[in-house]
Amino acid sequence: MENQYSISVQSLNAFGSSRVHVGNSYNVTHYHHQKSEQDGSKTYLDTLRSTDPRHDKARIEQTNGGLLKDSYVWILESAEFINWRDKSKGGRLLWIRGDPGKGKTMLLSGLINELQPSTKLENPRNRNAISYFFCQATNSGLNNYTAILKGLIYLLVIQHPSLVVHLDDKHDQDHWNSQVSLESIFRRMLDDPGLGEVYLLVDALNECVEDLPLLLGLITNVIESRTLFGTL
Repeated sequence: MENQYSISVQSLNAFGSSRVHVGNSYNVTHYHHQKSEQDGSKTYLDTLRSTDPRHDKARIEQTNGGLLKDSYVWILESAEFINWRDKSKGGRLLWIRGDPGKGKTMLLSGLINELQPSTKLENPRNRNAISYFFCQATNSGLNNYTAILKGLIYLLVIQHPSLVVHLDDKHDQDHWNSQVSLESIFRRMLDDPGLGEVYLLVDALNECVEDLPLLLGLITNVIESRTLFGTL
């Protein structure tokens, strides 16, 4: 099955308690406060949202004729993936690469399905979180660093409405389009003590046509800083 898709998996050593998965195209809640938190987050989400990655995932799967587990089950059994999920192994970054058209995006979609049951996105009582984004070069809402940050933040708040505490009252359009502001919000959310383990997944990095180096730098810094500060 692995040869059929011609995708190689490389486990890179990184640090931290977050998990970052990069798919690349070129090579509790406190339940007695739940309603107020959800109400408080709605205004921010309406302003922040440029896309809903969950809808993008569903669209991609539908366009490709549906997701078959046989197309990605092989990676779940690979040593690289097993070691990546095992916190004691030390690896926090899993890099999947392969030629265009070999099924990496659908593979990523399958990995999301595999990870979701252990996160709050599917299990409301779980403290873990998953956030993902599908880049697309031809769509201005999916092909830049700012859009990726918004999408990742959006899914984190969907799962943990209490994270709105990291969103201040400057929710005008200019504020949400500021990379500095978004980076600060994103970092504070990841360091929030209310979060359990965090999985971050980004597909098709080469289709981020604006400020890709900033995205790669953020991924590296987030992993390192989380160990440095002992969070998660």
